[in-house]
Amino acid sequence: MRSLRTKTILWALLPIALVLAIAAVTTLYAYERVMRDVVQEWETELAGTLAARLSEGMNQHSLVLQTIAQENDVRSMEPDRVRQAMQHDESRLTTFDAGVIVYDSHGAPVWSTIAGTEYFDTGFPMLDTIKLLRNSRRPVFSDVFKEITSGKDVVLIAVAVTQDDGSFAGVMVGMSEVKHPVPGAIYARVVNLQVGESGFAYLVDGNGRVIYHPFSSFMGARLTATEPVSRVLKGDTGAILTEDLSGARVISGFAPVAGTNWGLIIEEQWLSVIGPVRGYNSLLIVLLVTAGVLSVVLVGLSTGRILKPIRDLTNGARRIAGGDFDHTITAQTGDEVQVLAEQFNNMAGALKESYTDLERKVEERTRGERRRADQLRTINEVGRRISSILSLDELISYVVTSLHDTFKYYRVIFLLPEPESGELVFKASNIEPTLVPEQNTTRIKITDGITGWVFRNGEPLMINDVSKEPRY
Repeated sequence: MRSLRTKTILWALLPIALVLAIAAVTTLYAYERVMRDVVQEWETELAGTLAARLSEGMNQHSLVLQTIAQENDVRSMEPDRVRQAMQHDESRLTTFDAGVIVYDSHGAPVWSTIAGTEYFDTGFPMLDTIKLLRNSRRPVFSDVFKEITSGKDVVLIAVAVTQDDGSFAGVMVGMSEVKHPVPGAIYARVVNLQVGESGFAYLVDGNGRVIYHPFSSFMGARLTATEPVSRVLKGDTGAILTEDLSGARVISGFAPVAGTNWGLIIEEQWLSVIGPVRGYNSLLIVLLVTAGVLSVVLVGLSTGRILKPIRDLTNGARRIAGGDFDHTITAQTGDEVQVLAEQFNNMAGALKESYTDLERKVEERTRGERRRADQLRTINEVGRRISSILSLDELISYVVTSLHDTFKYYRVIFLLPEPESGELVFKASNIEPTLVPEQNTTRIKITDGITGWVFRNGEPLMINDVSKEPRY
């Protein structure tokens, strides 16, 4: 025969175990989801910051060409004078290792540092660039293309040559090899920083070809098949959780570089970001298991104390039972209640005088147990709703209403801490805001009063007369 104590423990622990399991799963999922959103936001901001810094750095890099382009010898567009100017400024043009060329306003070459006649047999390779410079006079940065004499991958910076009256006189072009260490160092000073424990940044042109990468094997590679590159080429700024070329899970932020067709991408191993968080998840599971074990112990002790009077009463009934009485109690429960009923049948005659008083006490206890059951049911319902309500405001309102309706409190106020001000701020109440409008602006210093004391100490406090309370 299964004892009432065993039944009580089982029925008390099943809801607790269910709530703990739901809380664990929900907390672990929500924590990792929030972590991902925070990291994506940070990666987006970082990519945008680096792209802006790179744009500024590239404009500074183009100032060398702009300064030389405004020299009188260059603006003359006379080959001998241009040559003399370039020889004089040769040391300033070392970063343009693939060559420097000067074109007139029609795109015809005037002078070049590149040996051979190829550049003098053909015009400017990108006529659209001349049109753009003629209209905007702003530096133009090209995508990666093959230089016609060496066949190497290069990028060029083109600046306008203008006369004193502002008229367009021609174009000065500086070209740099993609894999050359000098321009690579310029990009690295701006882009190459440590992103987390395993992150890095790289640069692609408008066709998805790598202009700069901390791993030289990727230089010049076309990465348009990867989602971050395809997104940044569309002009998007953001961050996504994706896979790198090796199949590893990574968080990748991206942003276009202003003034160019280029895009900046930063990449970090997702495992290095989420690893520490998952360590805390293990700690949370241990805490929940510990809480479950403590619940078993506490429920066992409490049910033992609750059922002890019933066992004592049963033993006493056996000792005083006697006689044959008309009234019969029938209880086929299969537990201690059935034994108690059988003993009451034996001593019914002796207890007739106290029956009325006993019935009143039983009714009072039933009402008390029903009230406690309603309260426990409300607590369990709040715990269940915590895992299903995603809105904090909705959850707070639900908790306030449940406490007021179930425990019959006259007034329930819910406050949350505001770290910046060091105050507890009003969030919800069971009283309509229009009836007590001043409650909507309630702010309590965490160092003041009864409410501040409860928040600081994390302990409940019941006060029968607040006028006699020194903390009031």
